[in-house]
Amino acid sequence: MTVLPAASMATLVALVNTFLVGAIAATVYLVLGGSATMALVYAGVAFVIASIVIWGWLFLQLHRIRRRLVIQFPPNH
Repeated sequence: MTVLPAASMATLVALVNTFLVGAIAATVYLVLGGSATMALVYAGVAFVIASIVIWGWLFLQLHRIRRRLVIQFPPNH
């Protein structure tokens, strides 16, 4: 992943959220009376869309944070 703890946690949360969106989409489709095969298709489509949205937002936020960091090296002795 990365050495930055916040980035590692954000990546893990984004991955869990992406799977959760797919699971919710499939569950809703099944509750509404759909077939298991189509529920799997809807879960896959929801996973892909959620991946694009969530990961895009995550990387944008991490890039903004990285730009604001001030890196200071110790003085040479």
